[in-house]
Amino acid sequence: MDEIIPLSEEVFYNPAHSSLEMVSGAESIHLTPNEKKLLELVLENRGRKETIIDEIWTRQGVVVSESSYHQLVKMLRRKFQDASLSPLSLKTIPRYGIVLVTCKKEGGTSAADDRAETQHNEVAIAVSEPAVAPELWPELQQRQDDSAVPLDHSTVPLSTILTARCPIWLFAVLASVMIFAPAVWVYVQNDSTLFAHRLVKNNVTYHATSSAYFGKGAMTRIARDLDNTTKEIYISGNGPKIWVAYCQNKIDKEDARCAYTHFSAY
Repeated sequence: MDEIIPLSEEVFYNPAHSSLEMVSGAESIHLTPNEKKLLELVLENRGRKETIIDEIWTRQGVVVSESSYHQLVKMLRRKFQDASLSPLSLKTIPRYGIVLVTCKKEGGTSAADDRAETQHNEVAIAVSEPAVAPELWPELQQRQDDSAVPLDHSTVPLSTILTARCPIWLFAVLASVMIFAPAVWVYVQNDSTLFAHRLVKNNVTYHATSSAYFGKGAMTRIARDLDNTTKEIYISGNGPKIWVAYCQNKIDKEDARCAYTHFSAY
């Protein structure tokens, strides 16, 4: 890309000098190599996020996160603003990337709009007709319509966001699972082949999936919650996490009356 490209009536892009230059003769705005490459990709209608990351970083053997992409877009927007171009001319299309729209003078957009775009790079803002290839616009418009959801989570309570996506009954189910998971887990594992290790101590029978749970450290911790009604104790675990069921009868009996707890072996 060698030709000078007009970006507005008063500003043009000079690829040879890597700069944004003013018709008025004011001092030009220099672009870094990455800013220049980003602008040229957008001008060539190759502004997909994946394409930008691949062309600017991946092909150079550099692995970056999406934060580097967003930071680069933010920097180029600032250069546009320095050149009296609206930073909103670089429009973010959710799930696509960046496109260039018809540029306006700085006075053409409000300061509030500029701040909103700077803070929320992923918010699609209605501006003038995009300067992209006509065949690409229907696809970009569809992506924008599909993604038109509020993104300013700082002003929306988390509970509102969650309940908007999940019905109340789902939270009740999840809460029940969290409460009764230890009981269900121990009950499911109540198999003679799993609780193959047994120890009788002070008229209490200990059932464990591994004899390692009969060590002094685990037994001392288990004894803290032991009361006079406990007759059967079931012990199992997953890594350092140890699950314990204190039962008044065998766990498979209707009157087992078990209390459940868990702790870390560390």
